Amino acid sequence: MARLKDDATRMSRLANYFETRLDRNASDAAFTPRSTTKVLGWSVSQVYPQSVGMGVGFALTVSADHARARAGIEEQLRRPMTCATSDGVRSCEVPLGSGRTAVLMTEQNGRASSSLVGCDYFYQQ
Repeated sequence: MARLKDDATRMSRLANYFETRLDRNASDAAFTPRSTTKVLGWSVSQVYPQSVGMGVGFALTVSADHARARAGIEEQLRRPMTCATSDGVRSCEVPLGSGRTAVLMTEQNGRASSSLVGCDYFYQQ
């Protein structure tokens, strides 16, 4: 399967989706859905089309705590995630293929009700 950036038809559909359904936030690289948008049953509050934490990829902020997000991703991918906590953030990942990794990040403040989920294809060391 061709990568999205190399597929003009799929890239055009994605660009149209962003232009018609999302608003760009002036203060950062995020986009906000204009109407209710759900992924894996969770409401999406932010879309980051170029980054996943310190990686290059695609990410969403969703209305799911860490446990629910992890369970949903593992069920969808049918593989367990490997997790660690550092600097107050619980991070999980699972390799998807050559150079691609599904990621989950949730602040560990005891009250976190949202998580960042996505896929990266280049991690900045």
